[in-house]
Amino acid sequence: MSSVLLNGQVINSHEAVISVFDHGFLYGMGVFETFRTYGGGRPWLLEHHAARLAAGCRALGIDYVPDAAKVREGVAALLAANGLTDGYIRWSVTAGDAGTAVGLPQAAYAAPREIVYAKALAPDEPDSRPGKLLRLLRLRRSSPQG
Repeated sequence: MSSVLLNGQVINSHEAVISVFDHGFLYGMGVFETFRTYGGGRPWLLEHHAARLAAGCRALGIDYVPDAAKVREGVAALLAANGLTDGYIRWSVTAGDAGTAVGLPQAAYAAPREIVYAKALAPDEPDSRPGKLLRLLRLRRSSPQG
């Protein structure tokens, strides 16, 4: 069983649901930060991640102010629920459900959803990991004029 943190509550990932009208799902209106924990569950640079998450939410018109202290507590509970001492953490905020109408609202998103995921860290054994092919493209994918 794996657990997630949904709006501050630890819940079984198979029971966690969001609305099909959530604008994170419909339009990609959401922001996430990814970090890891060290030394028994201490989130790395959490205040920096919270500040960047807040800036991203402001830019998208999502009325969300991250509470780093609550997330720190939530991450500890989430790690414990998943049987982890340390882990890879993804802190996501979606715009939330803007009613049952499809279409972008005029006002800010006032009911965002917060979802925090945790998983085990990959083993840190660089010599044993298979490599991945890297190709550098010279063609610009987009330009300021585009």
